[in-house]
Amino acid sequence: MKNIDLTNAEKITTGFLVSDAFFEQFSEKVLHQTTKNSTVKVISFHKKVKKWSMSVAAILVLTLSLPVAYHIQNNASNELSNDEVEHYLIHHTTLTDDDVINALDQKDIEQLKVSKPIEHNVIEETLSTNSDLEYYITNETN
Repeated sequence: MKNIDLTNAEKITTGFLVSDAFFEQFSEKVLHQTTKNSTVKVISFHKKVKKWSMSVAAILVLTLSLPVAYHIQNNASNELSNDEVEHYLIHHTTLTDDDVINALDQKDIEQLKVSKPIEHNVIEETLSTNSDLEYYITNETN
């Protein structure tokens, strides 16, 4: 095996060449390039915070409004129409007149009052054509 002498051996070039005054001019060149662009782009912290806070606010509004909308929808579906109530009263014969009277409050009674007076000839016509009228007059109701 051959002994290698590093001090006298041929040197291999790297392929990179640097001019003689490169390092003396380097600091001046960098300083010149940095001062040439004197305008600095400033990114506002408030814009980023505003964007995130608006997103959080939108999520909060949706979170709070969905249960309210659901509650309103359920309340609307729980209301009964007059036809449904009438149908229930007709088909449940165990319900007596006294039960109906006890279930009414003052507001319901006010709503039942007739606002337009009935003419006498209409009353006479109804009484003369009603076949059950004699039954109601002659029999006592309990």
